[in-house]
Amino acid sequence: MNGQKVLEMNDVSVRRGNRVILGPINFSILEGERWVILGPNGAGKSTLLQILGTRIFPTAGQVSILDKTMGKVDLFELRTRIGICGALISEDIPYEEKIKDVEKITEMRKQGKESVYELSLSRKDGTMAQVVISGAPTFDVDGRVKGSIGIHWDVTEVRKTQQDLLNERITREQQLLETKLQAEEQQRSQIGRDLHDGVGQMLAYMQLYIGLLKTNQQFGEKEISQLEKTVDNTIQQVRTLSRTLAPPSIRDLGLREAIMELVESYSILQRPKFHLKIYSSRYNQFLRLEQKIMIYRVLQELISNTFKYADADNIRIKFSFEKSGKEMMFEYEDDGKGFDLSHVRKGVGLESIRSRVEYYKGTVKYDTAPGKGMIAVIVLPVGG
Repeated sequence: MNGQKVLEMNDVSVRRGNRVILGPINFSILEGERWVILGPNGAGKSTLLQILGTRIFPTAGQVSILDKTMGKVDLFELRTRIGICGALISEDIPYEEKIKDVEKITEMRKQGKESVYELSLSRKDGTMAQVVISGAPTFDVDGRVKGSIGIHWDVTEVRKTQQDLLNERITREQQLLETKLQAEEQQRSQIGRDLHDGVGQMLAYMQLYIGLLKTNQQFGEKEISQLEKTVDNTIQQVRTLSRTLAPPSIRDLGLREAIMELVESYSILQRPKFHLKIYSSRYNQFLRLEQKIMIYRVLQELISNTFKYADADNIRIKFSFEKSGKEMMFEYEDDGKGFDLSHVRKGVGLESIRSRVEYYKGTVKYDTAPGKGMIAVIVLPVGG
């Protein structure tokens, strides 16, 4: 058995939001080896130990411990074969999952003390069971401890259910993060196309036009007017892209002013007509910058969908806060074609909106039907 791998990590990494807190790393330990993990604060030592102790799952990669692959094995059984040492790790282990020292429990009985503890036991068929034991000493007529009585609860299924729920939550968080990253990648691709097809073509046209003017050495009013028109169009295109990338008014003035500016930019259109109701500026302080940007992006996506698919005459937008300022409501409505939610295409962007909102613990509800327009109601907890 000498030289057998007791641990193997392949391309393991851990993310929290957009921040990588560990990896990717490749790491293995052979039987008989002893390792010391060194590194500055924030290097990921504790995260690595939590993975090795099967307390957290990596975001990506594969971990095998004692020939068992995380995600494909009962962790409660595997944990009984792993020893963990460290104050930080012990604080992260729930009280009811600690395995007490049997000799210490026996000593407590002799002292006449009750105790409740949990440990893993092997069944006759070789499977492991998680058992909670509540014990109390018994006394003879002289008040001396003569034994103990206890009640055992098999909590194996409870622990498995807890693990399943944890795995489900981790999977859901990973799906939300993946959808959010996909939406951001699609947005970057769209910006790249707009730069190439819009601004890039206009600049190329101006360069060619100026070259022709230099060749002909004629600068009449007509030529200058045409060049000015192209410059104006280019400036407008750059402003539109700037709003898409990072509206400066969000950071400088706040979400309220950025939304008002965005809606005002559509005022030159005959249809649809925009109708905006928005909270007073004093509520700006309740929103974090990343929440403001997310809300702004969602509004842009909803407006874009209305222009592309709805053929609406009116768009109504309402932003409000409940009195304590802990929750914001965003209502968006158009009187366009509407659609059947059960047959909506992914490309419409509704899933992108949902993932953005749920990433910040909010909720989204859609109310729509063919010929009935569309209403979106978003409730978002703010601050924190």
